[in-house]
Amino acid sequence: MEAGKGEQSAEFSVCIICFESYGDLYQTNCCSKTLCKECHTSIPTPECPNCRLLNYSISKIELQNQSESAQEGEESPEPSQEKEKGEIDKHQEVIIEVGLKMKNFKGKRATMSSNGKFYCRGKLDKKCKCCNIVCGPKQGCNCNACTELDRKYRNLGPEYKVNKLGKPSKFDMEAGKYFCEYTTEHDSQLKVCNKDSGYQCADCIPL
Repeated sequence: MEAGKGEQSAEFSVCIICFESYGDLYQTNCCSKTLCKECHTSIPTPECPNCRLLNYSISKIELQNQSESAQEGEESPEPSQEKEKGEIDKHQEVIIEVGLKMKNFKGKRATMSSNGKFYCRGKLDKKCKCCNIVCGPKQGCNCNACTELDRKYRNLGPEYKVNKLGKPSKFDMEAGKYFCEYTTEHDSQLKVCNKDSGYQCADCIPL
């Protein structure tokens, strides 16, 4: 049986911005998406991060498993113990651990998402045209401090950034652009994202 509004199983109660499922969670009344308290308060605009409705409202979600644990007197596991192992990206030779938590270069806690990038859910350092100005996995953009953490975790040099799909992208001084060297389909053709082809993929353009 489906859980009613305001009472859901933890399996489906994951914040759409940070992908976390602990702490106070809320449901948007406009499109029934889940937000954690920290992400909701950090959104700089009054519009829903999912459907973009202005002046949207939210309702607190009561998780069934949390209320049962409280009755039994059990402690909830630490968030860092709930991380989900991902696959090894053989191209980068990096283990993606969804939920891995580390401090970024500003001392703020950042969480690894399924694309292997770190996000702290804070505001971006500058206005971004492709996202909601929040360092989070929904649009794939992260702040400068989390970008540095991406480099450190993957042992990348300062000329690299990690694009929204989690692929390392290297800055080419001559072209003035980032390229990830991955092959993608564009206009029904396979193209390599590099300077020689003159093609830059959609995931490297925002970098």
